[in-house]
Amino acid sequence: MRSYYDYDVQENLPLFFCVFIYTLLFSACSSDSSPKKIRFAVNGIEGMEELQRRYSDFQELLSERMGVEFELFPLSDRTVVVTAMEFDQVDVALIGPADYVQMKGAVPDLEISAAIQRDMYHACFIVRKDSPLKTLDDLRGKRLSLKEPGSGSGHIAPSSILIENNFDLDRDLDILFLGDAAPAAVQSGEVDAMADGIRVYNRLVEEDGPGVWRLLHEGPPLPQDPFVVNPNLPEDFKQEFARLLLDDQEEILNTILQNEANRKYNNASIVSIDDSDFDIMRETYRVLGIDLN
Repeated sequence: MRSYYDYDVQENLPLFFCVFIYTLLFSACSSDSSPKKIRFAVNGIEGMEELQRRYSDFQELLSERMGVEFELFPLSDRTVVVTAMEFDQVDVALIGPADYVQMKGAVPDLEISAAIQRDMYHACFIVRKDSPLKTLDDLRGKRLSLKEPGSGSGHIAPSSILIENNFDLDRDLDILFLGDAAPAAVQSGEVDAMADGIRVYNRLVEEDGPGVWRLLHEGPPLPQDPFVVNPNLPEDFKQEFARLLLDDQEEILNTILQNEANRKYNNASIVSIDDSDFDIMRETYRVLGIDLN
């Protein structure tokens, strides 16, 4: 009887060939680059409890459809998501257009999967109904409240509108960032006007009635809210994620709209978008002297 060491390789070539092929296949499977977990963040939402409340249905749907666990990643504030993506702590994020140009400056290879196109997404200037201000030009020399630094509809877009209308933001206006306190400041006369998204104006009219507020000026539509993906993710995952967002958009948006706090996406759609669509934001940052690199 021959021992193992007496086997002739040529005599048993078919057996060795099969073992070799099996080894190659096993190695290929074991080196699968598919992610096991995807860390998902949303800008402007602070804390895990609030993020879970607003996006747990979305999280469950994406985990089921993609076959990968989507883990919600809480952020301390709306600007930290840029740093988190830059240092590979986040895989996928839903962000605003102003935040996108900041993130793209920090992570040049950042990719857009698709974007949520909001209904009625543009900036406006709001005054009291009885305000003597009639046109945007009447704001010269007045006090204006912007929402918060970096807000797309409450800072960057209003600044863009003013710059396009030949305002010198340092000389022609006294600008304060009052955030949610702006309506009370306008009513008390602390400031002459406030700038924010058109939905804020509609909410104020709904809450206070038609005789309290007036639109001074409306701006053009803003770029969409993009889903961005970490460039280090596998290409097949990025392609499948983009396909899912576009093909199953109705169901995806329904999961987001399960929570009333996400009502800014009422009547929205998910669309393909190009990086050049955000150039208007970049130009405003440039004029404001904000470095995006």
